Amino acid sequence: MKEQQEKQVLKRPPRRWPRYVLGIVIIAVVALCIASLARSKYGLENSRYEITSGKVAAGADKTVADTDAVGDGTDDAASLRIVEIADLHNAVFGKNNSRLVDMIKAQEPDLILMVGDMVQEDEEDLTVVTNLIRDLSDTAPIYFSIGNHEEAYIRNFEEQDSVIEAETTDADTPGDSISESHLLSEIRAAGATVLDKSYEDITVNGTDIRIGGIYGYCLPATDSLRQEFTNQPDRIAEMDWLLTYQDTEKLKLLLCHMPVCWILNGSLEYYDVDVVFAGHAHGGQVRLPFVGGFYAPDQGWFPGREAGLYLEKTDEATETADSENTAADSAPAESGADAASPAADEPATDSVSTLVLTRGLGSEMKVPRFCNTPEVVTLDIYAEN
Repeated sequence: MKEQQEKQVLKRPPRRWPRYVLGIVIIAVVALCIASLARSKYGLENSRYEITSGKVAAGADKTVADTDAVGDGTDDAASLRIVEIADLHNAVFGKNNSRLVDMIKAQEPDLILMVGDMVQEDEEDLTVVTNLIRDLSDTAPIYFSIGNHEEAYIRNFEEQDSVIEAETTDADTPGDSISESHLLSEIRAAGATVLDKSYEDITVNGTDIRIGGIYGYCLPATDSLRQEFTNQPDRIAEMDWLLTYQDTEKLKLLLCHMPVCWILNGSLEYYDVDVVFAGHAHGGQVRLPFVGGFYAPDQGWFPGREAGLYLEKTDEATETADSENTAADSAPAESGADAASPAADEPATDSVSTLVLTRGLGSEMKVPRFCNTPEVVTLDIYAEN
């Protein structure tokens, strides 16, 4: 009897630690997901890229060592520094967008580009975007191009017959350029130059630049595609405008909200454009580790090319490193044959073209951004030598 009591006393309780560990893991995963959702809505990061161009004036470098915007203690010098933002969708980062304004100003840009979907199509108030433009107007010249939300906004809140030259049945489908509207008038009054199937020739830091903007798919202007889209005059008009726009020896910068044809249909190889700035894809909206974006408009599921830096296809694939991104989950730079598969009969030029595709800042989708920190892009263009 005594031995049985001793055995009962010495009997160990069943181990329960695996349940505790599983509970801790679940709590940690939930906490990480909540943190990622919060950062993807309220966070901000600056992704930095560098390219060279023979069209950039040598010896006119702008030194940024005094501000050290990179944050690495180096005395970097950029011949031309451009900040791109897109897809704001009326999002706010700090009171009156103070955090966004401070980040952009810290880059000391030569040009600020706003590449479409800065407004929300179903929100009539334009205060967010107009205040942002006013707060940045003393920093650098601001250029604004429209996206599908600007076009839909005009259709929703303004007299259609007086502001739109041609009807389209789908607000997400690019049509002919918008001639005039209250929206664009407010953007101009705030201090931005609106580029809508239009361009300006300017000089910055000794470099002659043609900067243009267009809202459209921008297919290659091949005979076969012209024939295919004979009944869609807006597509033909885009082709004709691009051929006119590219007819210069100046450095050509193009604001084009829609990236799909530049990525998938060979437009980046076909047209003689030095740098195309785009948005719209939201970086895939939901980004998965080691996978990338989950879904992008016009590109479908797991597009693989929804954010970053892309070069025109060349004989020798060139990797463009994004080593200076200020955050670990910044979009990687990609290039080479996989970056832009040509669909044109014959390219119009053999020069190198670059697509800068931002993940954007906000979202209008029901599915929230995830693992997808809102992004400000800084592009430095150096002289080749």
